Amino acid sequence: MNKLVPKKVIDTQNIPTSTEGRDIYEAIQWHFSEKLNIPFKSVEAKKQASLFLDRAGIDGMQVPSGTVYKKYRGSENYIFFNDKNITIESVQRIRKE
Repeated sequence: MNKLVPKKVIDTQNIPTSTEGRDIYEAIQWHFSEKLNIPFKSVEAKKQASLFLDRAGIDGMQVPSGTVYKKYRGSENYIFFNDKNITIESVQRIRKE
């Protein structure tokens, strides 16, 4: 599926009152699933939401590790909306012994 992302602003009535990143992202994702007539949880809907945020100048977001399983592990994960915004400056390997 290679549909272009509309440049129209998202309907404000569908923006959640919550300021949590996941809720905002899912509202944007829902918008594109409705406008493009694709499933809400589809890879394409997620891709369109990420492209929208990238065009808006938002490189990504920082989330606590373990968020999906609700088991915070004391570290952070980073989600980037476009791999062109990432620069790898060094690599660290941790060896299990």
